[in-house]
Amino acid sequence: MATPKLTIGKTDGLSFKVSDETQTLNFKLLVAGDDEPTKIMIGARGDSPRKDPFDLPAHPKE
Repeated sequence: MATPKLTIGKTDGLSFKVSDETQTLNFKLLVAGDDEPTKIMIGARGDSPRKDPFDLPAHPKE
């Protein structure tokens, strides 16, 4: 498991690739040092996860 620390400032996205075998991605995101899920926005609609850390499918259907 990798634990990258990113300091991006203002950004509108993050892209990366995973292997075909990967099924789930687990995230723990801190926004300004806080793990408050309402500060996390996912996808074009900006949905927030229910909790942090959270899981997402590695290969979501569009």
